[in-house]
Amino acid sequence: MEKVKFKAQTDLRIDYPGHSCLPNDQYSSLIVKKKRRMERVKVPEEWNKLILKARKKPSPFEVVNLIQESFFNIKCASQKYFFKLAKPSIKIKKIKQLQIEAGVPTIGVRDSYNGYWRSSIIRNKVKLPTEMSLKTRQRRIPLEKEIMFTILVFAKPESFQAAGDRFDFASSIAHEVFREIIGSLIALMNQYIVWSENQNEVIRIYRERSHGFPGVVGAIDGCHISIKQPINNGKDYYNRKQVHSIILQ
Repeated sequence: MEKVKFKAQTDLRIDYPGHSCLPNDQYSSLIVKKKRRMERVKVPEEWNKLILKARKKPSPFEVVNLIQESFFNIKCASQKYFFKLAKPSIKIKKIKQLQIEAGVPTIGVRDSYNGYWRSSIIRNKVKLPTEMSLKTRQRRIPLEKEIMFTILVFAKPESFQAAGDRFDFASSIAHEVFREIIGSLIALMNQYIVWSENQNEVIRIYRERSHGFPGVVGAIDGCHISIKQPINNGKDYYNRKQVHSIILQ
C-alpha cells in the first residue's frame, strides 16, 4: 500500500452580511440613500436611528443548529435561513461571524466585527489523519510486456506516446508502467550491486579506475545488445556495426 501525505485544512470563518457602515455591508446603499434625503444626520446616535429606518423587514435573531453530520457542509445547514433572491430583502441576523478552527472542539460566534467571541462545543476533539492509503494498481498488463516496454524506452530516444503506440499503451499508462518497473529495479538494486566492505579493496579500485579523478571509479558507456532481426521495423534496430541491437546505457 502506498502512503500519500496531505495537509488537512479545516479552518473556516464565515462573515455574514452586517448592518454597519463597513465596506463589506451589501445593504449600505440603502443607508446612503437615506442619508442623501436627511443630510442633517451627523452624530452617531442619529445614525443608529437612520440605520433602523433603512431596514424594510426586521426579524428576530434565529439560531442555526449545527450537528456532526453538517459540520463540513455549513452552506446546506444554513441555506434555509437565507432568501434565494438575486437581491434579497433585508433581514436582521444578529450573528456577524462564525469561526471553526482545526483541532479545536468549539465553534466561535460573535455579534459584531470587533466584539468578543462566544464558544460552544459542537464536536469531540479528534486528530485528523495526515496520511491516506492508496490501493496499488491491479496488474492487467503481462509483466514481460511491461519489461519489454521499459527496455525500449531505455534503448531508443522516443516519447512515451511514440513508445506506447508500439505496445498499444496510452501515454498515461506508458508512463505509469515505466515508473513501476524503474521502482522495482531500484528496490532490487542493493541485492545485485554490492560495494566492497574491504577498505584496501576500495582503495585499489579507486587507484586503478579513477585515472586521477577524485571520487570516480569508472565510466559507463553505451552498450549494444545483439538481437535477432525483428519481423517488423527491422531497420530501426540496425546499427553502425551492421548488426541488429538495442542500446543500453
